[in-house]
Amino acid sequence: MEDEAAPVAPHLSGGTYYQILGVEPDATSEQIKTEYRKLALKLHPDKNRDNPDATQKFQELAEAYEVLMDAEKRTSYDSNSDFILRAFAEGNDSDERDNFLSVPSSRTFWCLMVEAAMNDEGKTITAYAHQLEDEIFEELCKGGVCGFTLLHFAAFMGKQKAVQALIDLGADVNAKTQPLCVTPSQQFCRPTPLDLTVFIVNKKAREATEKILLAADAQPGGVDMKKLEPLWQGLIRHQLLLIRDEVLKFSAKIPTKLRRVLRMEPRWREVIHFPGEDAAAMESRRTRKAFKVWRGKLWWLVFGSPKDSPKMRWGARAWNLVVCFYSWWLFGFKYADLLPTILVAFVLMLLSSLLRMVPPDELWGRVPSKKQITSVLPPREKVEDRLELAWKYIVFAGVSLQEASVFLREEVQVLREVGGGTYFESAKDRWSERWAERGGIATPFEEDELDDDLQKGRKKPKGVANKIAKLLAERNARDEVAREVAGEDGGQDRGGDAGISPGGGAGGKKASKNSSSNPKSVAKARGKKK
Repeated sequence: MEDEAAPVAPHLSGGTYYQILGVEPDATSEQIKTEYRKLALKLHPDKNRDNPDATQKFQELAEAYEVLMDAEKRTSYDSNSDFILRAFAEGNDSDERDNFLSVPSSRTFWCLMVEAAMNDEGKTITAYAHQLEDEIFEELCKGGVCGFTLLHFAAFMGKQKAVQALIDLGADVNAKTQPLCVTPSQQFCRPTPLDLTVFIVNKKAREATEKILLAADAQPGGVDMKKLEPLWQGLIRHQLLLIRDEVLKFSAKIPTKLRRVLRMEPRWREVIHFPGEDAAAMESRRTRKAFKVWRGKLWWLVFGSPKDSPKMRWGARAWNLVVCFYSWWLFGFKYADLLPTILVAFVLMLLSSLLRMVPPDELWGRVPSKKQITSVLPPREKVEDRLELAWKYIVFAGVSLQEASVFLREEVQVLREVGGGTYFESAKDRWSERWAERGGIATPFEEDELDDDLQKGRKKPKGVANKIAKLLAERNARDEVAREVAGEDGGQDRGGDAGISPGGGAGGKKASKNSSSNPKSVAKARGKKK
């Protein structure tokens, strides 16, 4: 709140409601009513027909009286209007702040550019911008008292040339101010330059300004200014006008010679020496700014972001404690290794902090709910059918594996008996016959046992139940024939049968090998005997 009574200014626009009525902030209702009657008689449009601003001044006077005479509206106005002058004063007086208003040259350029924007001097704005370093100009475009940027002022005043010049220089058309007030719906009002065009009285100028902003993809803020209550509209308008008056008071003290140098001389820093802006001071400011940035990053890494919820902050701190304890455990809890412990802990915290960059709400939003999972999963009956089908596959795989083991055992036995050359000569034919007997790749069920959804996109397998039984019967027959042949060979050896030629038995041995090398021919011969 203001500590001293503010006299009535020659022009009412730009002051607070208390300044417009010429009363102190703690004035009573009777004092406000008395001053209003005096000023209403003095500033009535009928008595000031020669003054084109008389109607606007009288409307502002009536608006101020209406707000201050209502206790509820006055309380809301007081809670939202007293920080404007204080914000500008802090920027002017505090040299230790990082706000650009604390730097004399930046503050001077910002006030000159605001003045040029309100006067619709696009070329002047461009000339001032080219005199500044890119980082300083970017700071001036982004910053301002209460968050009002240069483009906010140009759009508020309806100056098309200034708006176009700032857009061409790269100003953010969707920059939002600080929260200026809280609406009855508990929503912060943070207008963009497009929102402030609602205050332009001239319809033609308003439409032209909106057209320029919309061509640059400007968007409105979260609150519709046209539907905002008159109290809040008046508050925002008076905030802008009050800042404008403060800027004009400051820029009026700047000599014309200094203005010319700042606008025309590229080496103005060598010609003009602002207090506290020597090379050492500028370097010290940059260093302080860099330290502040890295201090914020280090604080975020170790203790979490102040913008996060308490659960997130304390979760990050607890995790970092676990990381520090683990790092010290790696070095055996030795105080002599405390420095490498800190370095290892810092690296681990840095790597694990990457997960915190993903917003938890967005992460949890991608996790499917129970209802979504249930809708994707098949019905219980179908799951049971598929499990039964899977069990059939498992059983068939076991049977096939057993059969393959028996077949391989027989093949290894044949390989030992006949040798490698003879085996590989007859292996191809033998394997082809076996593949033909099996009928290709078999499955453990008939084709009518398949589900319709499992048959889509694949070839239906043939029924092989009979083939499996046939293969098992053949295997049993081969085993039986092999046992009988082994028994007959033993009887011939004991009876002295002349199955082996007396000349060394080469022919008999070869016949024995040939007979044993082809179990299928032996089985056929045995069948003929039977």
